[in-house]
Amino acid sequence: MQHYSLVNYGWRSEVYSDVNNSIYSKILSYGVLNLTTGIRIPYGKNDVDLSLWAKNALYIQNIYKAFNCEYPRSQQR
Repeated sequence: MQHYSLVNYGWRSEVYSDVNNSIYSKILSYGVLNLTTGIRIPYGKNDVDLSLWAKNALYIQNIYKAFNCEYPRSQQR
């Protein structure tokens, strides 16, 4: 049996989505965290791979959705 884990973090700096650099087209900087963990189990000539992953793990609304909770309205973006 073999265990593996992967942490992947990407940063996006602020950009403008308009050639005029309007303040209304500004997209703020943000980071994205992806997590993966799992095990590989030998099964005959092949391996069975069981994994658990989280994409964009720092986005707080995803955490509320994962546990089927109501996200507080006062904190929504």
